[in-house]
Amino acid sequence: MAGVKDGNMLTRWKVLVAVILLGVFTAGGQSSRTDSLYREAFDLYSRRKYSEAIPKLKALLQASPDHYDACFLLGMSFSQQGNDREGLTYLSRYLNQAPLNNLSRFQSAFQTVARLHRQHQEWSELLAASEAYVKRLETVEKSREYLQAAIPFITQAHNRLAEGCYQKKDYASAVKHYLASLKYNEQSVWTWDRLGNCYLSLNQKQEAAQAFIRAIACPDTSWSYQISLVSSLLKASTSQETLDL
Repeated sequence: MAGVKDGNMLTRWKVLVAVILLGVFTAGGQSSRTDSLYREAFDLYSRRKYSEAIPKLKALLQASPDHYDACFLLGMSFSQQGNDREGLTYLSRYLNQAPLNNLSRFQSAFQTVARLHRQHQEWSELLAASEAYVKRLETVEKSREYLQAAIPFITQAHNRLAEGCYQKKDYASAVKHYLASLKYNEQSVWTWDRLGNCYLSLNQKQEAAQAFIRAIACPDTSWSYQISLVSSLLKASTSQETLDL
């Protein structure tokens, strides 16, 4: 009986080893096919053969959903072909989920997404993408130069959203967006001017005067613009004390 038990145990171990080895070889084969498919797709992308690269990248992502290099190339390929919606889908996925181990590529993906949103005048989407990009980079050391790429898009998005609120006479919301924009660029005479006019519309004359003073202090402001700002400042001022701020 002991011999039979030992034989059964040996058989089980052989089966277990065979299963493990089969899994290893299968995984290795899958990895090899994935690498080969990516190299083919990357070669086509490098030669600007986007229409040929796209089906290979799609197949690669279907087999390996976490292959973020393929996700990036697929988004960029769609963008190069003028398919903005598909480009935004894959590049946004890359920005939100990819590991931050290639900041140069991460920045390229963001700049393409931001450009597409700006091109379609999707200011809320541009702002959301920019803020998400900044939030992810804030967790990475030595990422300051990459963070700078978002600032022009953030200020433009806030200013455009503020203008939309201003046109609707929603001055309180416009003020919030102008102030948010000025956090990133305090030297924008135009933004201070618009902020002052919003405060005037809200009958907040002291805040308006302070905004016009900041506008006047901005560098490289033409004399004609400064005269206009002084006129606005006088309109906002209710006392000599306000003028002396």
